[in-house]
Amino acid sequence: MKLIRRKLRGRKARTFIFACIPAIGLLVGHTYSLTVDNNLQRKFWIQTPDSRVPIVLSVVIFITTTGASTWTVPVDWGTPNEIDAIGGGGGKKQGSNGDAGGGGGACSQVVNQNYTPGAGRSATVGAGGASANNGGDTQLLQNDNATVAVLAKGGQTGAGSFPVTGGPGGASGSGVGTTRNSGGTGGGAPSTNSSGGGGGAAGPEAVGGNGGAAVGNTGGGGGGGGNGGSPAGDGQPGNIRTGGTGANGGGNGGAGQVPNVGGSAGVAGTKWTATAGGTAGPGGGGGGSGANGGSGEGNGGGGALYGGGGGGGGTAGGAGAQGILVIIYTPFTPLPRLGTMDVADNAVVNLYFLTAIGVHRA
Repeated sequence: MKLIRRKLRGRKARTFIFACIPAIGLLVGHTYSLTVDNNLQRKFWIQTPDSRVPIVLSVVIFITTTGASTWTVPVDWGTPNEIDAIGGGGGKKQGSNGDAGGGGGACSQVVNQNYTPGAGRSATVGAGGASANNGGDTQLLQNDNATVAVLAKGGQTGAGSFPVTGGPGGASGSGVGTTRNSGGTGGGAPSTNSSGGGGGAAGPEAVGGNGGAAVGNTGGGGGGGGNGGSPAGDGQPGNIRTGGTGANGGGNGGAGQVPNVGGSAGVAGTKWTATAGGTAGPGGGGGGSGANGGSGEGNGGGGALYGGGGGGGGTAGGAGAQGILVIIYTPFTPLPRLGTMDVADNAVVNLYFLTAIGVHRA
């Protein structure tokens, strides 16, 4: 990875991080200049010894307010663009003995949507499910403000009493998008006093990891990893108790615990960085607590932002995490020929490399 700094006419120096050095012919240890092209788009170039490599600055927006809202399309809306949705995580399900973990939220992605700059479009961000409640769905409407552009289903709570089964993850088949992945299933409590872990949220690259099931009275299952896939993202059963490993910016699942100790919370995802600051990604599921019903029993670990399912255990805790909408677009804004850049000094900039076969994110 190489850092390149360049002061842009009257602006503070910014650091640009290039994660794909070999793909564009840059060599670690060499110095390259960052210049502004003279065309009327927000486009920059890296001058290599042999050629110029174009870079387009993208904008990343998070919508995190749960419930219905109106998203105002940026005045410089352009293509390429992508919209990612993660549903809310399901809450734990209490049984007569052990508890089950809630399912992780699904993830759906759609690309290259045409929107009218300055128009308001309806958005909904799913809330996380409390104990015995499902997570909410997350969606954004198309430019007609009637047809769904992208929809990710929330994870569900578990079912039954003894035994109690883990909540299903948000189903990809019920979502809307060009890319769809299901959330991880919560771990169950089959004839045991301990509790299962919550499922991890899905991401654009992979399904969420499944929560680990409780095993006897030895301990709670680990939470599933966010965007982790299977089997690496799956939480381990109660005799092992480790949380699943998140991948591609997804958070790890929380650890299950020994009897009468509360499960660990899942770890928040960090896949995306917003232009206005802050990170977000598919969250890990909460870990299950040890033996439920004993003196000083522990509570289930909470699902992590965004979309992690809650871990089972106790009378409190174990809630799923809310969902999120992530909007990434390439601004179509005229750039002065002098090369100034109309962004805040502390703005975080993602880089896209333009090649003859399309646009590739660094």
